[in-house]
Amino acid sequence: MGWLIGTVVGLMVRYWYVTAGIAVYDLTHSLPAALIVGAGSWAAIYRLPQMAAARAADPGRHRLFCALFGGAAGASWLACYFSVYSSADSGWAVVTLPLAVLATASLAAYLRHAAAVRQWAAEQQAAAAWQAPPGWQPLPQLQPQAQPAPAPEPAPRPPRPLEEIWAEVDGLVGLAPVKEFLRSVAAAVEVSRRREAEGLPPIRQTLHMAFYGNPGTGKTTVARLAGELLAALGALPSGHLVEVDRSGLVAGYVGQTALKVQQALERAMGGVLFVDEAYSLARGGEQDFGREALDALVKAMEDHRDRLCVILAGYEREMAALFRLNPGLESRIAFICRFPDYTPEECLEIACREARKQGYQLSFGAQRALYARFCAADLGAAGNGRYARRLVEAAIRRQAVRAAEGRAADLVTLEACDLEGGEERAPGRLLMRGRGPLPLAPPSFRKEVWM
Repeated sequence: MGWLIGTVVGLMVRYWYVTAGIAVYDLTHSLPAALIVGAGSWAAIYRLPQMAAARAADPGRHRLFCALFGGAAGASWLACYFSVYSSADSGWAVVTLPLAVLATASLAAYLRHAAAVRQWAAEQQAAAAWQAPPGWQPLPQLQPQAQPAPAPEPAPRPPRPLEEIWAEVDGLVGLAPVKEFLRSVAAAVEVSRRREAEGLPPIRQTLHMAFYGNPGTGKTTVARLAGELLAALGALPSGHLVEVDRSGLVAGYVGQTALKVQQALERAMGGVLFVDEAYSLARGGEQDFGREALDALVKAMEDHRDRLCVILAGYEREMAALFRLNPGLESRIAFICRFPDYTPEECLEIACREARKQGYQLSFGAQRALYARFCAADLGAAGNGRYARRLVEAAIRRQAVRAAEGRAADLVTLEACDLEGGEERAPGRLLMRGRGPLPLAPPSFRKEVWM
């Protein structure tokens, strides 16, 4: 700022000299003259006041510097006054006016810096003279606490016996094609192991799978059982299940997606990485990071084919579009399983099992009401098994209200009135209370489930 002020002042001096008709020599006829004046102005406005203010803590020196800077400013303005009103030569006024301005700026700069220095000195003196009150104790210094050691990761659970796993598979409601699929996978793994034991080359086939089906058809449960089955057969080290979706793989910033995919792969290494709604990874367009997640996933499926099983789940049509977008992904899928929708009879059995699991039982009327809803609803869009569980949970809440009001015969039985909570909307149809007769299930099914 001092250089700028000095340069402007120097140019003004040169202009005023010329307009006054005074002979000006090389010193003021050139730009270096303005730079020289700028250097002097910088020294007068900044350096000299700062150097003087550094010694302003002493009152005697402060008064001396105030007298020097004040005297210089006063003398400059007095000379400017006499040059304007008492001298016939206007050139003196052109010279004294800038000098008076600079002297005044120097005085103001010194007073500003000196005030800060004197305030700091007063604070230091007050701090040195402070006396602690009686009974005062300084606060103890905080000691850094030792960070607790990270909890050790739980040891991998030993695989369950094959007989126990197959018993759970056979106990699933419906899903006959899925059960056959699991047996074909187990057969391929078993034959490959036998060939290797006899010295023959094993079957070079990846373990990655694709599950097609509507929501609520048991894809997550089957994925868990597939991991345990592969671990029991020796194809995977642990067979544990790690479930992720788009939010667990795709980040919102550049460079973060690959890191999230790597973290998910590390957690699933040795077991099963279940990617639910995998088709959503390709729905963001060209600038979306889902493609980056797909590329990282495809590379890991090839690099860790012996230690990792990736299962991609979703609707069949959307999954086909995903494979068309990334052919390398489809080429690494060895097994494809289609999950059929549950039938009304199977949904009723799921509802009965859910009620028993929560300590309830469905009366004959409640079973008839449930079966009517399942027959009238589009189970694929409603959620299949999830729809059945939601109905049971809603019935339990209504039965709790009846029990609290003293209108329930017991605390265990769910009646048909517990399922008639007004209107119940299922995709594609509207089920109303009291509309038409309730259909009956086939006699064979009534004997197995209702009785």
